[in-house]
Amino acid sequence: MISRHFKKTFVLFFALVLLSVVQAKEFKVYKNYEIALKEAKKSNKNLMMMLHSPHCPWCNKMKNETLNQKETQNFIMNNYIFVSLNKYRDTYPKKFQSNMIPTIFLIDSKNENENYKMLGFQTVESFIDEVSLAEDL
Repeated sequence: MISRHFKKTFVLFFALVLLSVVQAKEFKVYKNYEIALKEAKKSNKNLMMMLHSPHCPWCNKMKNETLNQKETQNFIMNNYIFVSLNKYRDTYPKKFQSNMIPTIFLIDSKNENENYKMLGFQTVESFIDEVSLAEDL
């Protein structure tokens, strides 16, 4: 018997492959929290915010190995507005705190509540799986 999670992951993977062939949109990375939030509200999507530092090797690994992949970018574009912020220099609501970077926050754009917080480096597969599971919570 095939588990519900496996079926959902397979369908999601297949949809992402089809979307990557059909859809050639550019992956938009916002660098300003307020502008990204405004776009999220306008497009009726939630916000995905990554806190990082340019000197953090795990942050750079996350950007280069996970976020630069078409599969990840298509998943994010279809579900979120993505904002990438320097934890130590950029402006964002201080209620979104983490002692670890990189940290990915899933934020409800209607009320700016944190729906989920993902800590540390993730591979493409674990990133998509964890965000998909978080959406079901």
